[in-house]
Amino acid sequence: SMQRGEKAKAARRAAMTVHLACVQEKVPHLICTSRSLEMLAGKGLTPEKSNALIAGLAPVSGGDNYYKTLPQLVEVVLKRPEQVRVLLVLTDGQPGDLDSIKKQVEKARSCGVIVVGIGLELNEGEKTGMKYIFGEAADQT
Repeated sequence: SMQRGEKAKAARRAAMTVHLACVQEKVPHLICTSRSLEMLAGKGLTPEKSNALIAGLAPVSGGDNYYKTLPQLVEVVLKRPEQVRVLLVLTDGQPGDLDSIKKQVEKARSCGVIVVGIGLELNEGEKTGMKYIFGEAADQT
């Protein structure tokens, strides 16, 4: 598995790729951090400001327990006017509470949100956790 700084670089690269593709194709989107829901793209931010925020995203330590913020983000996504709503979860590790997150993902899907998990530079245990949470909608790079 990669060091924290390398994983953060991979996460920034993945978020920027998604953001630039959405801008190019004129797809409304939101990108935010999993811990604080800090908005990095969308919701009134210019593409240039979003580029800077994503590029400046710093690595954090202590694991990623997005089970605390995922329900809030699903509520934001459900309020969006688009007919198709996709929630793309980029992670560089396995969250602490797999069962809680799996239930949240299932609940979001039952409300019509397409939820996809993408793991960045995961070890075998983290890959197993991703498949448990996201099922076939999990991908690892």
